[in-house]
Amino acid sequence: MWGKNASHTKGEQTVIIDLEKKIVTPGFADPHIHLDQFVTPLEF
Repeated sequence: MWGKNASHTKGEQTVIIDLEKKIVTPGFADPHIHLDQFVTPLEF
C-alpha cells in the first residue's frame, strides 16, 4: 500500500502533510492488556 508511489490512496479531500525530516510519535498510549488471551477458556 505504501511506498514510492502511493497516489492510489489519495482522494479528493486528502490532505498531504510534508513530514520530511520530521518525527511522528503517537499521542496516546493505551497501556491495557487482555488476560483472557493468555489462557484457554477452560483455564480462565
